[in-house]
Amino acid sequence: SQLNLKIFLGDSFKDILSGYTAYAGRPEVPPAWVFGPWKSRDWQTANQHGIVEDIDQQIELGLPSTVKLIDARWEVAYHSFRFDPKKFPDPKAMIDVIHANGNKLMLWITPWMAVNNFTDPNDYYEECATKGYFLKRPDGEIYISQMGMNPMLVGSCIDFTNPAAVAWYQEQLRYLMYLGVDAFQTDFGEQVPEDAVFYDGRTGKEMHNLYPVLYNEITYQTMQTIK
Repeated sequence: SQLNLKIFLGDSFKDILSGYTAYAGRPEVPPAWVFGPWKSRDWQTANQHGIVEDIDQQIELGLPSTVKLIDARWEVAYHSFRFDPKKFPDPKAMIDVIHANGNKLMLWITPWMAVNNFTDPNDYYEECATKGYFLKRPDGEIYISQMGMNPMLVGSCIDFTNPAAVAWYQEQLRYLMYLGVDAFQTDFGEQVPEDAVFYDGRTGKEMHNLYPVLYNEITYQTMQTIK
């Protein structure tokens, strides 16, 4: 192994930082609405009625807002990419209300998908498992582990080194964007198990820092295909 060093010099810290970011890459400045007030309800109880009620009350009280964030548990199954029809019977109508009142909609997403849905089977998990879209264990089996802090919630992680898995993931995001979703809150990209094996042969230990970069890069690229 070898260690490569690159030294950045400048007359001021600003110059040094400018040189570093020019080398490492500079993120695109988000649109102005990202910097306005955000509103989000408790992620366990959010539903269409409550979100429309939020919009109505913000108008009534004169409260400024530019982003409506719907956090986790909006999906039909943990964690798929379709609205739960029990909580959100008409997501397109809800999104139209959000937009009509000057807000953008941001959805929480994750590359992890639960194998258990507590009461119902997760058909989206089964589809990805059958098609080989998840990380594998060293023995070739699907890598299933606890997700986050909930011992009752276990699942698998989408393998973003698999081109077919990437295409499937991007298709799910495009569906949501065609409904009118404006942005995604990319969560849980940091939990890749060290002994997981990726489609391209690398291990979770090798991919620990790269995986969230791929996750966000692929999400960003997908969003550029629909304006």
